[in-house]
Amino acid sequence: MMFPDRHDTRSGNTAFTLIELLVVIAVIGIMAALIVASITNTARDTHAVLARQQAVVVQEALNAWVAAESSGTRSLQVARSNYNAAATGAQKLALIQDYLDSSTRGNLTAVGNYIRSDSMIMQGNALSFSTWPANGYPSVQLSTYSSQ
Repeated sequence: MMFPDRHDTRSGNTAFTLIELLVVIAVIGIMAALIVASITNTARDTHAVLARQQAVVVQEALNAWVAAESSGTRSLQVARSNYNAAATGAQKLALIQDYLDSSTRGNLTAVGNYIRSDSMIMQGNALSFSTWPANGYPSVQLSTYSSQ
């Protein structure tokens, strides 16, 4: 029994079988799925890195505010008192606003006791300010945000 030749010697054309075409389409589909998954993970990772970076920027602004408030004739106790008197995230953000760059400042919004940015919202995170204890230092924490 002879198998049909894929080469049509009369016209010089070659042809693919249906199986070969299906295999090529399947390989292309698998490659496309891998690329889409890679792009999706990259975007998620980018938002996570940006959220951590914004937390560091806010902490640096808080550090600069503390240094400015406790310098000269002002004391560290007065700075602590002013900081702890700011009860909400919006009030604490208002304290350090002058120490944030315009792009960070424009991207942060206060929600209750939390500060959020677009990247933090995408990650389900928010920033919160700690209270400033007598023997410590104020800090900013990036944590999971729950709207409940």
